[in-house]
Amino acid sequence: MAHSRMQKEPPDMSVKAIPEGCTTVTPWIISRETAAVIDYIEGRSAPRNWAG
Repeated sequence: MAHSRMQKEPPDMSVKAIPEGCTTVTPWIISRETAAVIDYIEGRSAPRNWAG
């Protein structure tokens, strides 16, 4: 008796990756030295060793 393979159903395409009305992404940056990170991002300070 041959083993029959179960056919997979196609994925549910009714769920949208980007919800209606959402047009932007808001990044979150978590830091112990938030003011220094903001200064660096805005170009007011030199790069630092953030890991140490």
